Order: sequence, then structure tokens, then C-alpha cells
Amino acid sequence: MKLSDVTDQLKILLPKYTNLFSSQVSFSSVVASSNVVTIDAVGHGLSSGEAATLQGFKYPTPIDSVSQDGLIFTFTTSEEHDLTYGWQDEVELAGFTDAAWNDSFALIDVTNRNTFKVQSTNTLPILNGSEVLYEDRVDGVNGIYTLTAVTPDQLSVTGSGIKDGTYIGGQVHSRVQVAGSVSFERALEQYTEQSLTGVWAFVVMDNAETSKDRNTISDAVATPVTGSDIRLRLVDGFVIHLFKNVSAEIAAEASVDILRHDLLFPILRSVFGARFDTGLSGGGDFRTILKGHNMVYYNRATLVYSYAFEVSMDLIEDDAVQPQDTRAYRDTNYTHTFEDSDTVDMTVTIKNDEET
Repeated sequence: MKLSDVTDQLKILLPKYTNLFSSQVSFSSVVASSNVVTIDAVGHGLSSGEAATLQGFKYPTPIDSVSQDGLIFTFTTSEEHDLTYGWQDEVELAGFTDAAWNDSFALIDVTNRNTFKVQSTNTLPILNGSEVLYEDRVDGVNGIYTLTAVTPDQLSVTGSGIKDGTYIGGQVHSRVQVAGSVSFERALEQYTEQSLTGVWAFVVMDNAETSKDRNTISDAVATPVTGSDIRLRLVDGFVIHLFKNVSAEIAAEASVDILRHDLLFPILRSVFGARFDTGLSGGGDFRTILKGHNMVYYNRATLVYSYAFEVSMDLIEDDAVQPQDTRAYRDTNYTHTFEDSDTVDMTVTIKNDEET
């Protein structure tokens, strides 16, 4: 698994649950057109080349009709929605004259790409032409981008497959303080040298170890023989080190609560249960689990609190060395030897083709 995959995951999801790792950019509109997202942000103070995370933006899919059958309401959209029944439990509606419909409702069914059904005790609404379905779409603007400072009041980012339109809600986070490091020592050195402020997350990969085959009775990890399939469990993982300046605190009491308690949920929501690419033939079959969390460093100026995660993967026959020098088994040369010395041995070549 890649260190960059873990850091990218944190950069995308952490700002969704906490503002402690990033700065928020005030903006007035976010519009996507031809895979270019334009962000109107007066006095943004950012430079081209800086990274930004767009998070929580929703696309307003227009609604053009509605019908009622008891407590079930069927809505039709003028554009294809991105709803999947069983994936979303609820849908969010807005723009209705009747304020009771500007809310979230239980999704009952998705008939086709332009129709969905919800359950409600409301009365049948009269449409005014402004009604929309708010969607957090996979082809929306949310993600990590490299910024272009078009003007002091406007930013732009470029992606691929982004649906055109004006997006609502959401946040633009700049300078997300998440980075990868080869070791804890190097992360501590970098944090100290740069006099970094706020909370920083440095990800360090853990040692990967092969789990002992429980069927092996010797001291060996495993003893697969020729002709048997290999299957071993490789236990990998990573540690998220949270760095915080505590020089203004007598005993870092407030910071301990922040790193140990307040950030537990955001950290779990960002990586706990995630499936990362292993680089093996089996892919990411196993989900990430939390091993534990604890304080690892304190010198009255800096406090470091760490969350350790484990990722397992299987090493199977498809990951093993493949035979290179092979030849088709065409013929069988057979010799039958007789005990009688006066009898000549019988030698025959048998072709193994199914048809000759």
C-alpha cells in the first residue's frame, strides 16, 4: 500500500469533520464548466500551485414533476440524477414554496435515472419551477486540486469528468496540514524546523510482517511444498502522528483532550474501514482497523499523539514467481523392458495430441 494513498484520503475527508487541520477560504460562488471550476473568493490571498480541498458541495438537480400515491411521492428530474436505491437512505430537497418540503426524506425507490420516490406525510406540493434535489455526486467538484490564482478575487481548479453547473454549500479548504514522512524522527525534525502552527498530521508507514501459518508445527512461518498453493497473511499498517504546539500550556491539558478525544471521531471517519490498494493481485480485500492510540512525545513545547492502524492483505499464488521456461508436453517416450534377456525391449513414442 502507498503512503500517498493514506495522506490523500486524509486530505479529502479530514476537513469534512474538523477545521483544525486547514484554513477555510471564504467564497461567494462555485461554478463548473468544461472541467474548470471557478471559485469567486474576494481577497483569497492564495497563490497558484497551492493545494486545496473542495468538500461538501452539492449539485442541484432540477425537479420538473411530482405525483402522489398515499404517503408515497414520485418525483421526476429534468436531468439524470445519481441516486442508487440502497446506497442513499435519504434525499435532500429544496426550492419548494411549501417549506415543509425543504427537508430530507426517506428514499423509498429509484425507478429509473430520472425518477425517485420518497415517503412523507406532507401534502402534494405545487411546483414553482425552482425545486431541486441536492446531490453529493461522484462527478461533482469535491476533491483535492492544485489552485490557479486567476485574480486576487478569483480562483480556479481543473479536473476531469466534472458535471457542469453551479454548486451549493460546501467548503474550500486551503493548506490542509497533512503530510507523509519516512519516519517519526524525520516528521518531528520537519515540524520543529518549520515552526509549524496548528495541528499537523504526519503519516508514517508501519513495518509489514507475515503472520505465521497456524498449520505449520515448526518454527518456520510457513512451509508450502511444490504442488501446493501459497496463501499467507501479510499484516501492514500506518501510524497517524498528530503534532500540536503546547508551549503556551502549563501541562498540555487542553491539547490532550483535543488530540485524544475531539479528533478521535474525525480520524476514524477518515480512514477506519477504508480499503487501500495493496499492489497485490488480491487488491484491497481487507478493511483498515484501529490498533490503538497513545501519546508518543512531549517536551513542554510540542505534543505528539498517535493513532495506529492495521491493514491486512493475502499473498497468494498469483503473487508468486511464475514459471518462465516452459514447453508443451507433446510426446511420451515409453520403453518396456523384459526380464528375459533374449527379448528385445519395446520402445514406442506416444503422441499426446487429442487429435492427430
